[in-house]
Amino acid sequence: MKGIFRMKPKVYYYFKESIKNRKDYLRRMKDYFFYREMYITSKTTLFKRKPITSLFLWFLNLPINTWRYIIFLKDKYNYERAQVDIDIMQNFIEEIDKKEMLAENKNWRKLYNPFTSRNKNNEHDKYH
Repeated sequence: MKGIFRMKPKVYYYFKESIKNRKDYLRRMKDYFFYREMYITSKTTLFKRKPITSLFLWFLNLPINTWRYIIFLKDKYNYERAQVDIDIMQNFIEEIDKKEMLAENKNWRKLYNPFTSRNKNNEHDKYH
């Protein structure tokens, strides 16, 4: 009976919490990417309305815009990395859950299967 109750490793619970936090991060980053896309659309529309002024400001702000684009690429990379991390952690959690289910199923069969009951086997051995 002592084999029935197995404890899950601490990492299991840490991964559960980490997945929850990363999903929240992904939700916030989706909002960020959406608003950034809207901002770029508005800049393009403004460029069509006032091309000379927009071109001058674009050229003037070229270094900072380049830096912002590099940060955007880093944010995109972190977003994708978080998705991969979630997949890996979920696979780990599912693997532990499967092992636990198999162990419980095996123990359940031992305890409740009437065909392999200990009492019947002992009685059978007494008379033969």
